[in-house]
Amino acid sequence: MTYIKATKTSLYNLVLEKFQGVPWVNIPPKKWTVFHKAYRRHDYFLDWSCGDHRYRVFLAQMCEYPFMSIEQLDWSTGEKQNLMIINLTLDELRAVRMLGERTKKRG
Repeated sequence: MTYIKATKTSLYNLVLEKFQGVPWVNIPPKKWTVFHKAYRRHDYFLDWSCGDHRYRVFLAQMCEYPFMSIEQLDWSTGEKQNLMIINLTLDELRAVRMLGERTKKRG
């Protein structure tokens, strides 16, 4: 069974690769971003603020289907202004070393 494993650097580099050309996305230097891992899950978040907007990237896997979303929120109201979801392949994640293998324990 496969699962996603990410670090701040690997997730930031994937965000640069996938969202660099999107007109409404402003990606700051890595040191201005905040990385979170969901408790007891292999889901990851990357947050940052730029101008009047906050951004949140979410990387997760449903069964064998990984996906990544980015949303743009208004800083003052918190309203969602833009949302983009992309599907990833296991081969893409494997190529950037963001995929782990879990073996079942026999008891």
